[in-house]
Amino acid sequence: MEEAGSFKLRAGGELTTVVCFLMRARVPAGRDLRVGCGGGSDYPGGLIKYAERFDFVEVNVTHYRPVSVSIAERWRRQVSLRPTFEFSVKAPPSFGSRLQRNEFLELVSALDARFVVMRSDADAIEELCDLLLALGATPVVYRARGSTSIPKISGVLYAWDPVLEEPPGPAGYARVFGVAQGILDHLGEGMLKTAAERLGRWTKDLMKVRVVAHTYRSADDAVRIREALLAY
Repeated sequence: MEEAGSFKLRAGGELTTVVCFLMRARVPAGRDLRVGCGGGSDYPGGLIKYAERFDFVEVNVTHYRPVSVSIAERWRRQVSLRPTFEFSVKAPPSFGSRLQRNEFLELVSALDARFVVMRSDADAIEELCDLLLALGATPVVYRARGSTSIPKISGVLYAWDPVLEEPPGPAGYARVFGVAQGILDHLGEGMLKTAAERLGRWTKDLMKVRVVAHTYRSADDAVRIREALLAY
């Protein structure tokens, strides 16, 4: 049975069902650099097994449908043996009511989510960012499709794809999609080299960096990005 907040990845040409893939790079002491994936289906053995290996997940299902606080609390309990485990969640593009917005904020609080990803055209975005910052979560804004600008808001990170662009603001959260081939997002060797060079140049002095692969073979590409960053 499918559970909200998981995703399917393809690795090595075979369909591998996972919640998220993360590998932490060997980085200087005190620097928090994590490379992982985002998406949605069950990890073998569930989140408990996942948390035995990894410590970061970007949950995207929250963008498409509500997730109850009780589910969020269960996820948090399932990773209780990993106190450094970190959730990032993607906000819906709009809330039908203030009640729905408050329920989302309760979910963020229940997960102790460190980052909340949102579209640049999200409803009442500045107010939402203020509320998230008050909860201790860092808002991460990405340019909505068709949008020509991103609102400048204090305390916010700006998601960027290092394959395609320079960062529009603070560069601490990258979401790697690469270039679409048909209906799939692909990360070729040339794209990987470009992404690693930009990530290395723009994040070398940052103490906290998150890189999330959203490509067709996200797990493989997360490893490739990590290795390329180590070699940069």
